[in-house]
Amino acid sequence: MSALNSDYVIDLSGGIISEGRNIQLYKSNDNKAQRWNFIYISKEDKLARQNKNALKDGTYTIYSTLNNNFVLDIKNDSKADNGNVQLNRNNSSNSKEFIVTHDTMGYVTFTNANSGKVLDVSSGIKLKIIVISNNIYLMELRHKNGLSKKKKMDM
Repeated sequence: MSALNSDYVIDLSGGIISEGRNIQLYKSNDNKAQRWNFIYISKEDKLARQNKNALKDGTYTIYSTLNNNFVLDIKNDSKADNGNVQLNRNNSSNSKEFIVTHDTMGYVTFTNANSGKVLDVSSGIKLKIIVISNNIYLMELRHKNGLSKKKKMDM
């Protein structure tokens, strides 16, 4: 609806869906060409999209910056649910490799290459992960489409 004249609304010219089709103000006639969905994009979703390329999809060993002889791995090469992530000397363990993938929004999933299990938190809180530069941000899911608390892990 126009603030200047409430009889006019946003309208898809001719009601035809095609790339480059003109959008116009048109007298309201309550047809489908004048109906629109508004989808909220959260700050976290926008941040995830903007930083989608900060860490490319692929397989990684995650080294400590304090000492490159130490890496993240899964204790005792566990393949069970709730296997503990620990710092360990870089060795021949199969549990030190993590597969990084992104969803369509840009959130990151770390999957252990040995077990096929994804990194999660022990509290059972559902988290989304955003990677920005050398930091990992864990985003607690409040509900299906929203996020609330943000946690940061320096990498």
